[in-house]
Amino acid sequence: MITRHINGLLKSEPGDVMHYLHVVSAPASAIGPLGLPDEEKLHVAIFSIAPDDTVDAAEFTVKTIAAAHADNDREDRVPMFAAISQETWAVKTGGANDELARQLRRQQRLREHPDVVEITFVYATCRDGRRWRAQRILTGPDADFSRDVELLVGHPNPGEAFWAPWGRPLRRLVGQQA
Repeated sequence: MITRHINGLLKSEPGDVMHYLHVVSAPASAIGPLGLPDEEKLHVAIFSIAPDDTVDAAEFTVKTIAAAHADNDREDRVPMFAAISQETWAVKTGGANDELARQLRRQQRLREHPDVVEITFVYATCRDGRRWRAQRILTGPDADFSRDVELLVGHPNPGEAFWAPWGRPLRRLVGQQA
């Protein structure tokens, strides 16, 4: 069920440039002694995150995660699962255009690079410590290529930050320590 949900988050279209935050929570009273919620009482909240050029997108996304946390606290709900999708631009490094890519990235104009592709990344986490990541290339010669949804277990590693710079706030939202 989680893999299907994550695959659904990959269904964005080129040019959307949206981030989405999905949070599945349950009332604290609906969580049993083993930490499992009553499935009929699950609550799903979807946040569309559309920062404009006047704000830092990563900071705006972290503030949205904090708002989701505050909403759940106010409603006495326990977040069980959270996923965030991000549409972004990427350029394969190692070519003659590396310096141009670095320069455009610093100027937040990477989408103007001649070799740019648009990609949707998804990072998800669950209260029990499991995490998932996936990606789909939206444009360029590899358009519609998707990596399988990858399950991550164990302590979060530094490489996860590349996929989701807001991974730590998202993991905190569902009650993980790291």
